[in-house]
Amino acid sequence: MMKKTLMSGITPSGKLTIGHLFGCIQSWQALASEYQCFLGVMNLHALTVQTDPKQLHDNVLDAIALYVASGFNPEEHCLFVQSEIPQHTQLAWFLSCHTSIGQLFRMTQFKDKSHQSDEANTGLLTYPILMAADILLYGTDCVPVGDDQKQHLELTRDIAARINHHFGAVFTLPEPYIRKRGARIMSLQDPDKKMSKSDPNHNSYIGLTDQDSIIKKKIMKAVTDSQASVVSDSSRPGIRNLIDLYQLLSHDSIDAIERRYQHSSYKPFKEDLADLLINFLSPIREKFHAIRDDHTELTRIITSGNEYAQARAQTTLDRLKDKTGFAL
Repeated sequence: MMKKTLMSGITPSGKLTIGHLFGCIQSWQALASEYQCFLGVMNLHALTVQTDPKQLHDNVLDAIALYVASGFNPEEHCLFVQSEIPQHTQLAWFLSCHTSIGQLFRMTQFKDKSHQSDEANTGLLTYPILMAADILLYGTDCVPVGDDQKQHLELTRDIAARINHHFGAVFTLPEPYIRKRGARIMSLQDPDKKMSKSDPNHNSYIGLTDQDSIIKKKIMKAVTDSQASVVSDSSRPGIRNLIDLYQLLSHDSIDAIERRYQHSSYKPFKEDLADLLINFLSPIREKFHAIRDDHTELTRIITSGNEYAQARAQTTLDRLKDKTGFAL
């Protein structure tokens, strides 16, 4: 029996962090046995912000290496680079002609990010259309998304349903998969904000390639509060964020964690959290460097994934052309 399809990816706009592992990759891993995964490195989306060409190139390779190091077998799942699949931009143009400008202006992320700059580019506005193309090209059944991407997936479903209504069955309508806890790892320095790979404060995130001593230093410096009690409370975002991270690593219940440290200060709790994180990251980091340093094998994985993705994407594009009068 053919597996259903899961599609997701990472935008290579900055350094890889534990936010990628816990926010994205663990969601994919939870579903990998049930789905064939199409995992892209979405480098076209990275163009919505200023990027250094060499850094962007390196980030793309880093992301593919992370996928493999995290346990995704490239013989079973498709690992690809978005810009190498021309069908993404071809489909995006078609979808843009079936999307109203009003729908795009209502996107919360566009409102938030455009207000942060007087020079917001058009790509920031049309980003959700390219994201819709990313998803619909592969006959995607399931899309793991965070709360901040739910609106974009709803737009994708709306566009696909509209086209299906006008032209017949072209696209599969994807369903969201949202993890309830741990889906958003917050900044270590500003726990009201999501941990960001592009944060200029390097103490705000744990990088995938951070050395053990750096990881411990960042955890010990993580913002908490003056109450000095290890209790998960929504009014105390700093300690709550660290407890969430501890739970993800230990698989203990929140109650068990609180009981363990009920008579402790923050220091022993943070020390134990740092040890858990180091033990978790060390084997992934080791595999990551082994793959990243093997240029021949990394190139083979990318080339093979791109070829498979192109073939699958072209099937969808051919069906669309046939339904809409573009097939010659």
